[in-house]
Amino acid sequence: MARYRYGLDDVVRAMNEVVDERPGKVDRRPEGGLTPRFVEHGQCACLVGAMLYRLGVELRTLRNLDREDQRIRDSVHPFWNRFDPVALALLDHLQNGNDGASPWGRVRWGAFRVDPYWIRNNPKFAYPGPWCTDENGHHEERYEAPETGGNGEAT
Repeated sequence: MARYRYGLDDVVRAMNEVVDERPGKVDRRPEGGLTPRFVEHGQCACLVGAMLYRLGVELRTLRNLDREDQRIRDSVHPFWNRFDPVALALLDHLQNGNDGASPWGRVRWGAFRVDPYWIRNNPKFAYPGPWCTDENGHHEERYEAPETGGNGEAT
């Protein structure tokens, strides 16, 4: 029996489904300088919220996480114990990129971008996180760098 309900492959699958549907989506709250939320007006309001909903997490659970008002890495909510630590690290990284008001496609690409400079000079620093390694097969070759227009919307 698996120790965690959600593993890295589950999170990557949900991420790909959500981002592929709306790669140019930019969340309104961080873009307007407001506190990011998982849920707003009864709907998922951010990339990670949409991913969690896609994984089967109920909106009321997401609202409870909003009430805690903590970043994923700082949260003590027991909900996060359902995730493999590497999957949780990816969610936290995606949350940080999303809260910077970047298009979802760019957030995903950045989470899996392997830096060629570091590959040549010190491979230990080339990967953005433990979710992106040659061993697990998750790396940037799967994702194209998104082009953006003048309004920040992916083209």
